[in-house]
Amino acid sequence: AQIDCDKECNRRCSKAYCGICCEKCHCVPPGT
Repeated sequence: AQIDCDKECNRRCSKAYCGICCEKCHCVPPGT
């Protein structure tokens, strides 16, 4: 399954995606 990082980064990254999506688009993990 492909993760839609653009969609994920429109909100805060979930912890599951943070390592993948945040690395690409620098979104902020929840709780920070």
